[in-house]
Amino acid sequence: METIKNIFKSFYDSHIDDFKQHQEKEKIAELERIKKEEMARQVETISRDYEVVFVHGISVGYSPESNSLLQTQGVGFETKVKLAISLEPTISASTLRRGISRDATWSSSGLVIGKGRVETANINDANTKAVGIYRRKNPEIESRNNIIDNIKYSVMAPEGRMGSSYNEFVVSNPRFVGMYLEDGWDESGLPLRTEDFFKTAEELNLPTYFSRDGEFFELSLNEETGEVEIGGKIDRAAIVEKVCEFNQEEKEQIFKETLEKGMPFDLERILPEAQLVSARATGIRQYMELRGAALAGKNNGIEMTFENFDAYIYPESIRADECGNSRECFVGDTVRLLKEVIFPNGKIIRYFENDGKIYKQEREDYKKKHAIYNESFMLVSADEKYTDSIRFSDWEGYNLKYKLGIILSNSPTPDEYMGVISIVIEKIEKEIKENINFPKNNQKLLEAINFYLYGIAETAGQFGDTETQKKSLELTKKLKNEEKYREIVNRRLDDKGRFKFTKKDLE
Repeated sequence: METIKNIFKSFYDSHIDDFKQHQEKEKIAELERIKKEEMARQVETISRDYEVVFVHGISVGYSPESNSLLQTQGVGFETKVKLAISLEPTISASTLRRGISRDATWSSSGLVIGKGRVETANINDANTKAVGIYRRKNPEIESRNNIIDNIKYSVMAPEGRMGSSYNEFVVSNPRFVGMYLEDGWDESGLPLRTEDFFKTAEELNLPTYFSRDGEFFELSLNEETGEVEIGGKIDRAAIVEKVCEFNQEEKEQIFKETLEKGMPFDLERILPEAQLVSARATGIRQYMELRGAALAGKNNGIEMTFENFDAYIYPESIRADECGNSRECFVGDTVRLLKEVIFPNGKIIRYFENDGKIYKQEREDYKKKHAIYNESFMLVSADEKYTDSIRFSDWEGYNLKYKLGIILSNSPTPDEYMGVISIVIEKIEKEIKENINFPKNNQKLLEAINFYLYGIAETAGQFGDTETQKKSLELTKKLKNEEKYREIVNRRLDDKGRFKFTKKDLE
């Protein structure tokens, strides 16, 4: 045995340097492979080697709900450009090369990309989904191994690809070199106004380009005539070299100013705590709809001079029942503001009293195609039996909405309304114990109902309706979750009742 050990030791001693050299060579080879792949992933490398330009198409007023963190309807071109500049999120992109028609992009307007890292490449629309602002995923695409081959195949595939006419690259850490309009943009049906496009470019100091058949041209706006002017052809290599730099302070300021104009993110879909806070706001609204008419003539609320929410409201979006035909009918009047309800997604509802009647003024961000506010007026009548619903947007939400349909069936009085909620809470708790019908979702539903009931209770208490307040709080005790409610409300709402969030919430 000792002899065998000595033989192995002698062999090891005489070959140890060979083993180390082999390991070192493998390590060097692997590092070279990684370096080569990393270079091949860079947008500037692909742009140069294949003579293409990367573009991020921006559809005006529409965002695919399942693919984006933004609200589905109405988020405007300017807002999307500024979010891309300020956040540098992981985005989807397509490539344009000479001879490719205008159908080779997802949208006929958007941003031109100069730098970034290609995470995945696909010959057609890969239907990638945003998982936070810094990741997009499609498990099928991510499972493909050879990224270099995927990039080459996706870039060089002929026009008329299977499934769609454009390819899709997922690009992280994008840096932009300008904005583009594609040939036929004014025929595409998109509500992108020329003045909005050039105003955004001027504000951000971004060059503007016109694309036709994969070629790029100078693009400008004649300020005297208001006409778009297309200039000479530009070398594509020169385009991608001119990255527009923004320092961290500038990006943070752009992000802050963008949010001040309205909430572009669909927080109630992507953040569970926003869903709960939305349920609370829904409870507040529900109480005001059930009991609002009874609050008239009791000196409730605070006096204020009535004004519209925003100067950019479309007159045709106003319903002014019991108010005449003009949206200006209350402007300048002294009214009593009873309650303001703010939802995480930016929706605001004000209930106010004027001449002994209770009115509702409602504004919802990003519901008009030009991304301006939609406002309506409505008389809150004691004769109308209004019921509301809590919003759930995840794919499992169907079961929740079904139960909420039971909860929110027509209830002529708050007493009967609370009775219905009590019955459904018992039913849901029973289902959870018996482990039937989505027990996890049922638990989420109970949490939402808890926030909903606190919204009703707190509003009832504000107006001295101790009976409704007491009944609501009795139901919340069944759910035994006051501590969580207080913690989330204190952390997530500012002193004006607006939902607080940070970029980290979106990651």
